[in-house]
Amino acid sequence: MPSTAGVPDVAEAQERPEGVADGPAPDRAIVARVAALLHDVGKPAAFADGRFHHHESVGAHMADAILGRLAFPRDIRERVVRLVRHHMFSYEPTWSDAAVRRFIRRVGGDLLDDLLDLRSADDVGSGLPADGPRTVELRRRCREQLDAKVPLGRGDLAVDGDDVARALGIAPGPRLGRILDRLTDRVVDDPALNERDTLLALARAIGRNLEER
Repeated sequence: MPSTAGVPDVAEAQERPEGVADGPAPDRAIVARVAALLHDVGKPAAFADGRFHHHESVGAHMADAILGRLAFPRDIRERVVRLVRHHMFSYEPTWSDAAVRRFIRRVGGDLLDDLLDLRSADDVGSGLPADGPRTVELRRRCREQLDAKVPLGRGDLAVDGDDVARALGIAPGPRLGRILDRLTDRVVDDPALNERDTLLALARAIGRNLEER
């Protein structure tokens, strides 16, 4: 049974009210400790043929259920689950800048430092240096992208849903959402595309492509 030394008790976590997404950021120390405790919780259930098959995904579902039963605040629960889900990332120095941006988008810029800290702690637990060269390099490259204010999500696009809906003559709905997601993918790959006229032209092309399917 893993040690729970240093892990906050439920009462401590519950001091912050449920549903504080618009309030202060969740206590990073609590999130880090609980994520460290639960990050490999899915290994026993995922073990087969001598391997832990997708234990991070299994563990994320288990962590969500465990923290739900313990009535952890929603913001802490959500961050811990995301850390468990993404902790098995594999960085290669050959990644392009676009690959780094896709990684940030997938994980969430708000979670990067916590995820990389969890990786460092996990490395120590495996007998490796706390700050291996790949972790250090990935942290630096992520910081460079964030400091450059590159577009990483829908909210960073030079157009919004209303702009696209008007340009294409469509109503809000799943189709519009798919178009915006594909625009975001294109801009994450190539930030130079993030100009209003360019995005509206791309949106029209994407819309036509969706109609043909």
